[in-house]
Amino acid sequence: MRTIYRAFDACPNLRIELSGYWLYRGIEYITRTWGPERLLYGSNWPTFGPHMTLATLTCAEIDDEAKRRIAGDNLRELVAAGVRHRHPLWDERAVEREVIRLMIGDELFRRAYGKGSASR
Repeated sequence: MRTIYRAFDACPNLRIELSGYWLYRGIEYITRTWGPERLLYGSNWPTFGPHMTLATLTCAEIDDEAKRRIAGDNLRELVAAGVRHRHPLWDERAVEREVIRLMIGDELFRRAYGKGSASR
């Protein structure tokens, strides 16, 4: 685990997902030392179910805002930054719809929003 800590110090944009990070009170340590924005929820599904990481995050002794960031807001922000980079002329509504499409998949997106891409 010390390698991860050195990497956090050396790489300010580094993020890790939590499915393989099972160090006792590790979420708290990273959140306190580098901030909750450095962590992404991940379950390593189908090898593991989502319950293992979810239980670890739920029981972590960090505030609810940090848990929300780790559980999904951090990933949404990263995806949105990538969408804005790829489509700099899109307005925020189009970016938001594309983020949703990328996160839930095309089939669920079409069911929820109808045919067409997020940019239309």
